[in-house]
Amino acid sequence: MLAVDLLSNKIQHFRYDNISTSFSIPFLSNLDLCSPKIIINLYSNLQPKKTIELNFTTNKISVLKVVKINGYNESKYKEKILQVNKKLCITMLYKKDKLKKNMKCVLNGYGAYGTVDDPVFDSKAISLLDRGFIFCTAHVRGGGFHGSQWHKDGKLLKKINTFTDFIDCTKYLIKNKYTSKEKIAIWGRSAGGLLIGAVLNMEPELYKLAILGVPFVDVTNTMKDTSKPLTTEEYKEWGNPNIKKYGDYI
Repeated sequence: MLAVDLLSNKIQHFRYDNISTSFSIPFLSNLDLCSPKIIINLYSNLQPKKTIELNFTTNKISVLKVVKINGYNESKYKEKILQVNKKLCITMLYKKDKLKKNMKCVLNGYGAYGTVDDPVFDSKAISLLDRGFIFCTAHVRGGGFHGSQWHKDGKLLKKINTFTDFIDCTKYLIKNKYTSKEKIAIWGRSAGGLLIGAVLNMEPELYKLAILGVPFVDVTNTMKDTSKPLTTEEYKEWGNPNIKKYGDYI
């Protein structure tokens, strides 16, 4: 982690060892603006929420609280980043003593609005790992994993890139024998449901099981209904189907 003193422009580095970590500022926890300390919540895929304190005077990290889960041992699990191509990648979670070739796999994705697939502890994923699955997240274009341009390259007239990226992630997992067509399940929610619906139509032979949560699969009719409160705002992501080039593309 990196912190900047806005008065002196001094930069301080705080080291945290997890492969991927996200954070939030706890509500009403940092009200003293003159304090050299700040409290932060940390989240990762394999570790329950941890609350820490950064001390800018001593450059030290203190752990204030760790959420405990009975019977859970973080050291039994592993997180790995798989590089599909130069930028496209997959986060893979697995249990160390279960890892082998051709495993059962859940691959999920979203890829819209520039949303970053922030790491967060999910007990449902841990349950799958315990039963011999690998749990994978495809960081496809349309999301914000690589910043603003990654989002722009998967929206409007480039939306197809979101779908082809997900298919490329699937083929990578199969080619490298992490899983097989017979053992892979895919899922996505909302805009992620649109993604899953699209790839099922594009490459149906790749998948045996798909789960679509509240899927956004009727884009044309939805975007044409301007009585819905969010419709015109959504034009920035999907395009206005009343304009021919966007209507034809959708």
